[in-house]
Amino acid sequence: MAPTASASATLCLLTGNTAEENLEDGIATGGSCTVSRNTASNNDDDGIDVGHEGEFDGSKSLVTANRTDDNFDVGRRVKCPSTVTNNVSSGNGQNFLFDGAGCFTSNNNQ
Repeated sequence: MAPTASASATLCLLTGNTAEENLEDGIATGGSCTVSRNTASNNDDDGIDVGHEGEFDGSKSLVTANRTDDNFDVGRRVKCPSTVTNNVSSGNGQNFLFDGAGCFTSNNNQ
């Protein structure tokens, strides 16, 4: 089991991580974060959770070029407004979930 990559504060950078087979979220962040080129698979909750849970404002993040597969709940959960581009998700309970209004999305594949 790989440890969960977590950055609960704001203004964070998570890039190039692999998170798999965790008992909760694979990767979880606060807001105003860049989350790029990560892989999260086979986690018991969300693969990548950007700003949805926690005490910090989770919006205003960039989520790009990540892959989420076979996570129990959501592949990629993002608090809006944020920018979500060039991600791939498959086989999750739900592949993408955008929390709130104002997310810019482009080239996300399921």
